[in-house]
Amino acid sequence: MSQERSRIPNAVDADLQAEIWEHNIPAQVLPRIFFRSIWNYVARKLNSLQLVPAANCDGLVVYDFDDPNHFGGGAVHAPDFLRVVLELRLGPVDRLCDFCAGTGYIGFSLLAKRYCKTLCCIDVDKRSIDAVQLTATTNEITDLVTTYVSDGLENVPTTEEWDLLVCNPPQLQPRVATDVDTAFTFDPEWKLHRNAYSSLKTFMRPGGHAIFLEAKYETSAKSLHR
Repeated sequence: MSQERSRIPNAVDADLQAEIWEHNIPAQVLPRIFFRSIWNYVARKLNSLQLVPAANCDGLVVYDFDDPNHFGGGAVHAPDFLRVVLELRLGPVDRLCDFCAGTGYIGFSLLAKRYCKTLCCIDVDKRSIDAVQLTATTNEITDLVTTYVSDGLENVPTTEEWDLLVCNPPQLQPRVATDVDTAFTFDPEWKLHRNAYSSLKTFMRPGGHAIFLEAKYETSAKSLHR
């Protein structure tokens, strides 16, 4: 087993485990209703953006915000990406990119499952990237995790090379003017999608793949040709 792989922990520190919402809850079974009810309560009490240990991904403690408005769905969808990677036989890979990473649930879940040796996380929100860095620091894997704050792929150096990219992007078009403020959900005029698809070739290694999670009745190939 390689040095990188062997350093992924197989167990969570007892004190940290006790903090994970006072339950032993793996990321793949964290339901939306749990986040909305518990996080709403915590957010009202604290009224601040604090990072807390929110999930145990096969031994990796993943940090997230105690504010429900910053929940992007990664904890719910991470198992979907693992299933697709398994079905398509796309791993393990040397380097994986979690684009629109948020706090990194999807990327960290694949790293914890040994489906990549190193991880690159990209998000437009610096606070989310701070959470990724806290997760990496707490688990003592900072040398395995690279982060970028970037609107699309614009601020990512061209020296980056990925074997696999996974992405849970904003998937809907705005319906009313205020929708553009919800960056986790809406991608006005598919700007983020166009940027990503047009830039991918720069970063993907030969034979690499990209997996995007999209809304079935909202996003399609035709959507980007309007």
